[in-house]
Amino acid sequence: MRLKGHFIYESIDDLKKNIQEGKVEVEDELITKDIDGEAIYVVADVSEEQLVLVRKFVLSDSKPMRGRYNLIEWLNDEYKDSLDEELIKMMIAPQGQQLIDLPREIDVFGENKWGIPEEGSRWEYFEKLNNRICGTGDDAEYSEWWWLNTQHRASAANFCACGGNGYAACNYAGNAGRYVRPRFILAK
Repeated sequence: MRLKGHFIYESIDDLKKNIQEGKVEVEDELITKDIDGEAIYVVADVSEEQLVLVRKFVLSDSKPMRGRYNLIEWLNDEYKDSLDEELIKMMIAPQGQQLIDLPREIDVFGENKWGIPEEGSRWEYFEKLNNRICGTGDDAEYSEWWWLNTQHRASAANFCACGGNGYAACNYAGNAGRYVRPRFILAK
């Protein structure tokens, strides 16, 4: 279904069909299920080889990046188990990254303001400030800070984040007051 200039895929099969036909564009949305129930993933970037999808809204529970558990391990264990098996089969892990991960500072902001320098560029979806600002859903009263998978360049105890205002920030990795916007990559 096309709405507001982009497609909304209500099934994995619809998404697969449009991938095969080369019709998937940035800001297209996939409605699926995850640990929170219904989840919307948005296409954040498209290249000749792959599509990057990121959760449109943060997960309902905030989590620390490090501490009593490792957030990335949790995403690839408990969170992954909540996803549709057909979707998982379509995912690929870039070299040095996990199957399910978080966006990096370079992916969101196009530069490494706080974090350790990394190769890459800003995903097209995040060029718009409003796409970096998000809460727990369409009706959320507040925008939330959310983690990025980029370690702070001056302190291993800190990680980069996207502030509630959509700008680059950093925070202590044990802070449980930051939210999570998982990302995954699908091969074309």
